[in-house]
Amino acid sequence: MFLRQPSVDLYLSKGQVFEGGVILDNTSDKELKVKAAVVDGLDKDGKPVKQSISKIAKLHEEEFAIPAGGTKDLKFIIEVPANAQGSYWGGLVYTYHYGQVQGPDDITLNIKMNIEEPFRFTVKGTEAPAIALKDAKMVYNNGTLNIKVKAVNTGNVYYDVRPSILIIGKNGKIEKKIKSSTFKAYPQEEYPLEYNNEIILTRGAKDVILAFDYGEDKIETVSGKMQVK
Repeated sequence: MFLRQPSVDLYLSKGQVFEGGVILDNTSDKELKVKAAVVDGLDKDGKPVKQSISKIAKLHEEEFAIPAGGTKDLKFIIEVPANAQGSYWGGLVYTYHYGQVQGPDDITLNIKMNIEEPFRFTVKGTEAPAIALKDAKMVYNNGTLNIKVKAVNTGNVYYDVRPSILIIGKNGKIEKKIKSSTFKAYPQEEYPLEYNNEIILTRGAKDVILAFDYGEDKIETVSGKMQVK
């Protein structure tokens, strides 16, 4: 089964009743019987978040069949509370049996597939985006760069955050630019981050800039100095 869009990300107004849909393609040569559900958004500890979309979004159908080579326009409705603020998120989960395969010792295995599609909306005009950085430490020792920092989402909007490190040497020239893995930052959550890797740097004083990109024109930075002997 193929999802036409990798995620559902909407901007809605307070009190709005929105009806939309997602297109599912059955690319197999057999009919698929699918179960669909809206599931909770989870925090970094795996617990349901307060602003879970599952509380206010409903599917028109939770069980349906898609014929071989066919498509399904799965409709949903979101009733935005009048007092809604920030982001609400979760997922759309699709479960279906793909068929059977022959395993070892003549055992027949049933193949069950689960696909989760991110499902989110943000309430227009209520965003309070803010990523704060604190307790930054930067050390270069015996060829190893170690950087520690805590990132805190102090706002009410969920973000994918992309950290990067700039090391600036003589005459303000960038000596190294390091991109790190994207992580998910949930509202009011704190994330201790550490970079520890061997890199080659020239001797002397360095300026180090940690930049956290969390959306269009949204970047938070913290800087410090480091000595390479």
